[in-house]
Amino acid sequence: MNDFFTATLAYPTVFYSILLVVALIYWLFVLVGALGLDILDFDADGLAEGAAEGAAEGAAEGLAEGAAEGLAEGAAEGLAEGAAEGAAEGASEGAVEGAAGGLSVLTLLGVGRVPVTVLFSLLIVFAWVICYLVMSALDEPGVVISGAVFVGAFVAGSVLASVAVRPLFPLFRFHAAATNRDLVGKVCTVTTGRVDERFGQASVAADGGGEHIIQVRAESPNALRRDSQAVILSYDDEREAFVIEGMDNLLGPGR
Repeated sequence: MNDFFTATLAYPTVFYSILLVVALIYWLFVLVGALGLDILDFDADGLAEGAAEGAAEGAAEGLAEGAAEGLAEGAAEGLAEGAAEGAAEGASEGAVEGAAGGLSVLTLLGVGRVPVTVLFSLLIVFAWVICYLVMSALDEPGVVISGAVFVGAFVAGSVLASVAVRPLFPLFRFHAAATNRDLVGKVCTVTTGRVDERFGQASVAADGGGEHIIQVRAESPNALRRDSQAVILSYDDEREAFVIEGMDNLLGPGR
């Protein structure tokens, strides 16, 4: 057992071990939310909202950095290959090709067909297993070899994750309404533990089958809880969320 922990905390496996722990904590919170277990004193919904906002900001920053690097590489290739046609045209073509190549890789991995959290959780698991097994089989590898194992584990884990998620494609079908206004007037079901002026989610049946998961807001205090029925009154562009009212409030007491 001591050898196992030593190997998991050794370079470079330790990086995947940390990511694996983060993924396990994330799915633990998902499980707690799905079961509706109010076992924690602090605001779990608020924590989930903050985590989601942090993830969105991190993704935006990562995409911005990646786009900047891609544009720089595309510009360099365009200047080298298309000097006769002009530096601006070459840079533009290089950027477009780089973006298309990146989108092709993401599509191949299954991004857009399954939730990113599912895909990357599987990638981390596969990469961790591969890195652990390879490093355990090697006898005191150097820094260069260890780094190569780390990169190779990521590549192999990506391939295995993309294969593993393919059977899940039919389970994740995304439906979109023509506009947000199309959902106004429909009945929705609250899916979070509370709904107030800053937080809340609900599900609403889609016209073509399935359901939408939408952001909702409501005036406090209210009796809206998980599984409560509510009516969508309007869409708030500023908050980018739907304003809802509980069915009990609309129908009145005794109805």
